[in-house]
Amino acid sequence: MECDYYSTVCFIDSYQPAYIMAADKVLTDLAKRYLENLPPSTAELSKDYVRTSLNEFEDDPILNESFINEIRTSQPDSSLARAYQAFDEGRFTDIPSLCTNELESTDDSPYKLQTLLLRGSFYLLMGNYAEAVADFDAIINDPNVTEKIKMNAELKRANTKIHQRDLEGAMYQYDECIRNHPNECSPHVHRGMLKTLLESYNEAHDDFIEALKISPTNLRAKYQKLINDAKIGAKEHQSESIEQALNNFEEYYDTCKQDIYYALAITS
Repeated sequence: MECDYYSTVCFIDSYQPAYIMAADKVLTDLAKRYLENLPPSTAELSKDYVRTSLNEFEDDPILNESFINEIRTSQPDSSLARAYQAFDEGRFTDIPSLCTNELESTDDSPYKLQTLLLRGSFYLLMGNYAEAVADFDAIINDPNVTEKIKMNAELKRANTKIHQRDLEGAMYQYDECIRNHPNECSPHVHRGMLKTLLESYNEAHDDFIEALKISPTNLRAKYQKLINDAKIGAKEHQSESIEQALNNFEEYYDTCKQDIYYALAITS
């Protein structure tokens, strides 16, 4: 809720630079402090936490409406359909066991990889990191995996490292993901965000530039670059660079607010 209030203040006051820089400092400090004090598991998952965490992964296959509708139409009584019903009802901790039931019910399900990805995603959110990594590894090593599902699993495996406070391991996983998917925007954005958090601003800048070369209209890459540009300007005491970056934030208000929630979600 505090982020909601602060975002509203920034919006009402037309994104005054002082407010945005103050919010940036608070969020950066919170992220660093909470990364040091992450709980080993999450007993209860709020809808906001789940929504913002999953929304960080663009075009997530497990959230694809066409896929979900296909499951509900073709297999309405399956455990996977019940898992998505639990998702709708906010019974998030029921999802892994329902996915396990689905996987154990047949050896040749056409939805095996999506089921593993759904289960791994909620193992991650629940703090069951070893189980999450096992599911992501099974997906990544499957010879029939599609590029989109494999990339999503690789990004979530890297995110698991962040939850485990292994930032070096997360960086290695992002590096590997970029090698595997050189023409995809998202891996560069995720790695750039981690580099920004680690205050490697010039390296982060390179990632955001590369992301925008791949996908010039990607909003997340654009505003993450603006955030990083402002940090570079502050570090180098270049007030004009800070002003230029901050003046462009209003265009990305709605999307930026979503990721502010996510920044807190991964550290709470």
